[in-house]
Amino acid sequence: MHPFAYRFTQFAALLPPACVILSCLLSAPARALDPAVRLVDYHHTTWTAKEGAPARITTMAQTRDGWLWLGTPSGLYRFDGVRFTRFVALDGSTPLGATISNLYAMDNGDLLIGYLTGGLDLLRHDQLRPLRSRNDILGSYQAEVDIDGSLWIAALRGLHRYHAGRWTTFGAAQGFSGIDAHTVTLDHYGRLWAGDGDHLYLLDRRQGRFARHAPGGANAIVPSPDGQVWRGIDGQWQVLPLPANAAPVPVAAWRAPSASAGGLFDRHGNHWSLGCPVGVCRTPAPRLRGIDRFSAGALATERLDQPWQLSNLTANVIFEDREGNIWVGTEAGLERFRHNQLVTVPLPTGENWFEVFADQDGRPLLRSVPNGYLFEAGATGFAKLPQSAQIATGWDGGLLRSDGEGVTHLLDGKASFTAFPRGADGKPVGKRPMILAGDRNELWLTFAGKGLFHYRQGSWTAAASYGLPRGMLGLSRAPDGAVWIGYRDGSVIRVQEGRASRFNEGDASGFGAIVFIDARDGVVLATENGIAVLEHGKIRKLRSADPEALAGIGGQILGAGGERWFNGRRGAVHVSAEAWARALADPDGLLEVRVLDHLDGYPGSAIALPTLSTARRTRDGRLWFSGNGGVAYLDPARVHRNAIAPPVAIAPLDVAGARRRPDGAMVLPPDTTRLRVDYTALSYAMPERVRFRYRLDGVDDEWQEAGARRMAFYTGLDPGAYRFRVMAINEDGVPSERETSLAFEIEPTLVQTRWFSALCALALTLLAFGIFRWRTLLLARRYAERYRERLAERERIARALHDSLLQSVQGLVLRLNTVVMGMSGDSAARAHIEAILDHADTVMAEARDELADLRARPAKGEQDLGQALAIFAGALRAECGPQFTLQVGGTPRALANVAWHELYNIGREALFNAYRHADARRIGLEIEYGARHFSLVVRDDGRGIDPAIRCAGGREGHWGLAGMRERALALGGTLELDSPRGEGTEIALRIPADKAYRPLPRRGLGQRLHDLRRRLMRG
Repeated sequence: MHPFAYRFTQFAALLPPACVILSCLLSAPARALDPAVRLVDYHHTTWTAKEGAPARITTMAQTRDGWLWLGTPSGLYRFDGVRFTRFVALDGSTPLGATISNLYAMDNGDLLIGYLTGGLDLLRHDQLRPLRSRNDILGSYQAEVDIDGSLWIAALRGLHRYHAGRWTTFGAAQGFSGIDAHTVTLDHYGRLWAGDGDHLYLLDRRQGRFARHAPGGANAIVPSPDGQVWRGIDGQWQVLPLPANAAPVPVAAWRAPSASAGGLFDRHGNHWSLGCPVGVCRTPAPRLRGIDRFSAGALATERLDQPWQLSNLTANVIFEDREGNIWVGTEAGLERFRHNQLVTVPLPTGENWFEVFADQDGRPLLRSVPNGYLFEAGATGFAKLPQSAQIATGWDGGLLRSDGEGVTHLLDGKASFTAFPRGADGKPVGKRPMILAGDRNELWLTFAGKGLFHYRQGSWTAAASYGLPRGMLGLSRAPDGAVWIGYRDGSVIRVQEGRASRFNEGDASGFGAIVFIDARDGVVLATENGIAVLEHGKIRKLRSADPEALAGIGGQILGAGGERWFNGRRGAVHVSAEAWARALADPDGLLEVRVLDHLDGYPGSAIALPTLSTARRTRDGRLWFSGNGGVAYLDPARVHRNAIAPPVAIAPLDVAGARRRPDGAMVLPPDTTRLRVDYTALSYAMPERVRFRYRLDGVDDEWQEAGARRMAFYTGLDPGAYRFRVMAINEDGVPSERETSLAFEIEPTLVQTRWFSALCALALTLLAFGIFRWRTLLLARRYAERYRERLAERERIARALHDSLLQSVQGLVLRLNTVVMGMSGDSAARAHIEAILDHADTVMAEARDELADLRARPAKGEQDLGQALAIFAGALRAECGPQFTLQVGGTPRALANVAWHELYNIGREALFNAYRHADARRIGLEIEYGARHFSLVVRDDGRGIDPAIRCAGGREGHWGLAGMRERALALGGTLELDSPRGEGTEIALRIPADKAYRPLPRRGLGQRLHDLRRRLMRG
């Protein structure tokens, strides 16, 4: 059949074989599929349309970034181990076709896409770029990159080469005489092979042309780990001659650029083939040693060729990824084969529960529950023994076997028999013990309804004589010979030398019924809900981050290095020696565990019954675990660890209706407050176990543990620059080599911009200033109203004094004048009365002055304060005689009306006191118009003031000094008095400028321009 017709009948499943480079095979990671493990023991996962997988997968490839790409007749898909996503180019570019016949992963990370209907696309950074049109290349079968970087394409209409920007078609002139090229492959010796349906060709690099190598053609050229190069055609495989004295060319640790439609050798040398005649078959590597040709269908020993074994028996393509997983694309979906940590052993059908023991030779021995059938390990599996019995592994490693009459102990080929204990009638108390434990010298048995019996030093003793209660569920012997027994009520009893010690009586800790106890290395207890240790006579329950991991423990295996394996409800639980020591040292710490469950091949769930032995180490080092789905073993020498660091990919974001690749700096539209970031890890062995951690710089203070969740969601984001960072950790604790990040910036809205904030700040400032001005004006109006009220009150008082007191005094003076006029001129009484009248005139003058002050108007502040006080001092000097001086400093300014009045009264009172009481020769007045303060100082050289009077604040009954201080305080100023005895007196007043002066009038724009013009003219 023509190869194109053959591929077309396979629903366009034409695919090139992968060139699996030898050096990568020789450096295979631990995850590679082991030839010693049967095909049915691999973990096999199937994805169909129900799980979102595309149908009719015809080709596969894994690009350098880790993505697994699937080619189908309906387009291109990519898979991260969890989700299938149909590829759509970010820039909206469309592919040249829909039916994909070939995918090839380039070394630089690009993906080459070939279409059955013609043409080649290059996928780079999620954008498609046409590389060759439909008319130039039709039906791409296979692609290969040569050692010089040139690209070769095997296609329906010949062999094509792309080099240095030019395409060349190789035909008969270049030594390739085939019409169609079925394969083109670069082997690990640097040789380039090409094949059609009739011949195989090898490129002669010195002549730049092909030479026929062998007849028969080729559908695939595939290397094997032993250094051979195999040619495959129609299921027949043949070794090709190797170059003389040639060594394989070193290549990268992993390089599987494309999948194969014919077959492949995996990294351990197992050969996988498709369609033999249906499904998948595998030939283990040992069967291929020493042969140079074979038929895959005839040599294969393992097959998946039943409808229930695959999603579809028509397998189109097979591929090995960089973690060593084998992928098969079928007509109905996708299959994956990977290693299980645990290997399930084949057992007879109908038997579900088994106990695990070691026989006298250290080999595994199984006992079915509840019928008691025994199975021993053989060359091809477990074989059923003809008899049933109750058995146990002895404390000394021997085998204890009960046959109805007694217990036989087998060890090192020697057997010893101990008869069952006898009752009062001389007959055995039972025939089938429920619990059997001990060794050659000591035995413990329980019989239904009869209780516990202890055999030691040749005789049986009922355990009741030790004071042991009924309700025992398990017992174990410690290295010191003591036997520890766990009970249904949670009690723990230690028996040694016939003496019993009770711990945790009546379940004082609330731990529950003890279904398992092991005292070989410390006393470890287990209930259905957890495990605990016995410390200092008290039970301490151990906690784990995964509480279910420690539930339902039914067995414990101790490792040589202190590690522990528990058989639990979730599966086999591993605890390292370091983790166990940390948990014992820290009562509040968590026990670090690793669970091997169904994903690792564990058969179902552990059976946590007191009488069952469900975990055992055999002499060959294997660890055996029994679950309700069968029995499996773990070979510590073949523990598989995935050392491939999981790369993390962030999905494109939708930005303003367009999908953006998460690289560079992205700008998100204004008012973006909610953000969802989808990410994934390209780890395919156990994607279910991959854990993630992420953080958003600017929001998260520390890394967030996301578990298996592959999405981060943020709300309430403010405008600004952010960076989202994410890492992954695979199932074996290997973290990503580097974190994957997404930088983005959220643009501010109009109300979030800086200039808008500045305008708002300016508006608030203006508003605050306006409120301040309004408040100031309001206070000024209130002050003016109060001043007018005060002035009106003063005028009323002045009128009242003038109309009543002064008029009355004036009347008295006139009447006295009348009396004086009637008296003789030389009368002594007349002289005395005239003196009184003169004094009355003085009092009247002073009263009129006070009335004038009470009627003072705001214009008073325009008067010169110094001159007013000088006039007052001059009147006093005419009477008393001291010399008066006046000094004025600074630039005189108009005083506020209230300030002028108060300053005048303070100055007048100070001058009056100086003239009347100081007995001074000189009296001085100093006025200073300062920019920040106004000051007034009255100084004399008289006798000073008595210190007692200064301390009292004035003379009793006199209010001059007190009044001056009150007036100064009302102006917001200070009044200081300095009067050393006999050295004169100085009274200094100091008030703030804003309280003393009138506000300067505002100068309008016209006045400012006038002043400027005058200055310019002067200049």
